[in-house]
Amino acid sequence: MYNNIGDKIKLIAKVVAWIGIILSVALGIFTLVASANVPDADTRLSMIFSGVIYLIVGPLAAWAGSCITYGFGYLINETNSIRKHVTNLEQQLNQMQVKKDPGKDSSAMWAPANQDSADE
Repeated sequence: MYNNIGDKIKLIAKVVAWIGIILSVALGIFTLVASANVPDADTRLSMIFSGVIYLIVGPLAAWAGSCITYGFGYLINETNSIRKHVTNLEQQLNQMQVKKDPGKDSSAMWAPANQDSADE
């Protein structure tokens, strides 16, 4: 369920974006079509304006919102990739340290340098 969560977030972002785009366009078309049956000119004009806004702003808003969500999923994937590479590098360095000095604790290579020489 929580495996590959970055890919799942990216997929959800795409699906929600397309649903938002389709609904915005449908609402815009519906508003424009419905404005034809309104007898009052001011109301008709405001419905036409609303329909055009739905057609233009709605899809852009759905896309922009999905970009943020998709970017979050992308960041999760990249963070997992970096973690895997760092873990792999750490294992390789530990193996090299053990081969170089088998009697020495491999975690000692990550210890800070002598504090006395750093104070000078």
